[in-house]
Amino acid sequence: MKVFNKQALRVSLVFFAFSFLWIIFSDRLALKFIHNPYLLTQIQTYKGWFYVLVASIIIFLLVRSGVLETVKFKKRFEEEKSKHDILFEIANDAIFILDENNSFFDCNSKTLEIFECTKNQIIGIKPYQVSPKYQPNGIESSKLANKKIQLARNGEPQKFDWVHTNFKKSKEFYTETSVSMKKILGMEYLVAVIHDISEQKLAEIALKESEAKYRRLTENSPEITYIYSLERGALYWSSRVKEILGFDPENLKNDSIKWDEAIHPDDKPGIDEFFKNIKVGESYKLEYRIYDINNKIHWFNDRIFNVYKSNNEIIVEGIISDVTDKQKMQQKVLHAMINAEERERNRVAKDLHDGVSPVMSAIKLYIQSLSDTTNHQLRNELITKISNTINEAISSINEISNNVSPHVLQNFGLKAAVESFVTKLSGLKEIDIDLHFELEHRFDENTEIAFYRITTELINNTLKYAKADNITVKYYLKHGHVFMLYKDNGKGFDTEKVLNTRTGMGIFNMKNRINSLNGEFKVESIEDEGVYVEIMVPLNC
Repeated sequence: MKVFNKQALRVSLVFFAFSFLWIIFSDRLALKFIHNPYLLTQIQTYKGWFYVLVASIIIFLLVRSGVLETVKFKKRFEEEKSKHDILFEIANDAIFILDENNSFFDCNSKTLEIFECTKNQIIGIKPYQVSPKYQPNGIESSKLANKKIQLARNGEPQKFDWVHTNFKKSKEFYTETSVSMKKILGMEYLVAVIHDISEQKLAEIALKESEAKYRRLTENSPEITYIYSLERGALYWSSRVKEILGFDPENLKNDSIKWDEAIHPDDKPGIDEFFKNIKVGESYKLEYRIYDINNKIHWFNDRIFNVYKSNNEIIVEGIISDVTDKQKMQQKVLHAMINAEERERNRVAKDLHDGVSPVMSAIKLYIQSLSDTTNHQLRNELITKISNTINEAISSINEISNNVSPHVLQNFGLKAAVESFVTKLSGLKEIDIDLHFELEHRFDENTEIAFYRITTELINNTLKYAKADNITVKYYLKHGHVFMLYKDNGKGFDTEKVLNTRTGMGIFNMKNRINSLNGEFKVESIEDEGVYVEIMVPLNC
C-alpha cells in the first residue's frame, strides 16, 4: 500500500509541475510575440491540444514506470511471502503471531500439534488461556503473560521458561518461550516462539530430586560422605564431619590443607603415596588416624567407592566410618587374650610346680638312695617306689596336658569331652549337672573348642562362687546355628558390674571367643536367682 501511494504522489507532482510551468511560460510567450487577436486565438487552441498531447505522453510514461515497479514489488513480495510461509511451517518450534489485543492472530502447524487443537480453535484466544492458572513461581499466568508481552512491545525482547497446557487443559508441558517484535513482509508484528523442553525439564527435576534425596541420605547418615578432586581439593563434605571431628564442612572445602594437617603424621606418607597411584574405575579401602579439633585421635575406615575423570581432573567419592570404638575393643580383646594366655601359662607352671615338681624331686631322692645302698631288699623297695612315682608323674603330666588340650575333645568330639569333664566332677560336691545334647554330628574344631572351654569355665565358676545345687546345659541345632543354653540356680551376680571390671575377664573372654566365630553371647543374672547364658554360633564358621 505504501508503494502504491508513493507512485500516485509522484505522478501527481510531476503533472502539477508540468501544468504550472506550461501555463505560465506559454501564455507569456504568446502575448509577447503575437499581437493579432485572431491569430492569438488560434495559437491558444493549438497550445491547448499540444498541452494535452504532451501531458498524455508524460502521464503514460509515469504510469508505465509505476506499473512496472508495482509488478516488480508484487513479484518480490510473493517470493518473500513464499519463503516466509515455508520457514513458518517447517519450523520445529511453535510460532504464533499476536494481534493488537494480544490474541493468537496466526500460527504454524507445530503450534496446533503441541496444543492439540485446530487453527479455528486457537485463533482469537490469548496465550495464558492455554496455560495453568499459576506458573511454578506462584504468579498468575494472565498477569505474568501480559507483563512479558508489554515489555516485548516496548522493544525489550523476552525469553523465559513457561508452563503451557494443551487446548483441553488435560496435559501440562514445559516450554522455553521467546517474545519480540519482528518485521514480516515490511510490517511489524509481535511474534512468540515456543520450544518444548518438557523432556529436559523433567530430567532436571528428577536430577534435583535425586540430588536432594542423596543429600538427605548423606546428611542423615552416621558416616561421613565426601567428594574430593585431586586437582582442587574437597568439593563436598557432609555435616557429619562436624559432629565427629568438629570441622566445619564449608571451611574444609575452602581450605583442604586443614584435612591433610589433621591426619596422623605416621599415616600421612602412606596416604600421599596411595593418591599418587590411584586409578580411575577402582574402589579402595584405607585405614588411618586423624586428629579432631580437640586434638583427640580417631581411627577412620575410608571406603572409596567411585573414582572417575571429569574435565581432565580425577574425582574421588567416598564414605568414612569412625572405627575408634572398634579399634579400642580390638585392643581390649588383644589385651584380654594376652592376659588369658598369661594366666594359662601361670596355671600350667603352677600345676607343674605343685604337681610334677615334688614327684620328680621324690624320684631324684629315691634314685640317690638307690645308688647309696647295697641292701638288696632295700634296693627292690626303692625301685618299686621309683616306678610308682614315675607313674604318678606321668599321670600328673597327662592331667595337665588334658587340661591344656583335652584328647577326648580332639578324638571323640564335644559331647564326649563335656561328659568326661562332668564325670570327673561327680562326687566332689553335692550338685546335679544335667546335660542335654541334640547334636548328631561334629562340627569344626574352633567351634567345638570354644564351646568346650566356655562350658567348663561356666561350670567351674558355678562350683567356685554360685553355691548352686543344679546346673543345666543344653546343646541343639536350629536354622543352621549351634545353640548352647546354660543355667544354674546359684546366688547370681551383677552382670553390668562384672562385665565392666577386671573381675569379669572370664565372661569377657567367653564373649570374645563367640564374637570371633561371628556368634552371639548373652548373659543374664539376677542376684539369688542364678545365671542364664545363651550362645549361638553359625555352622559355617
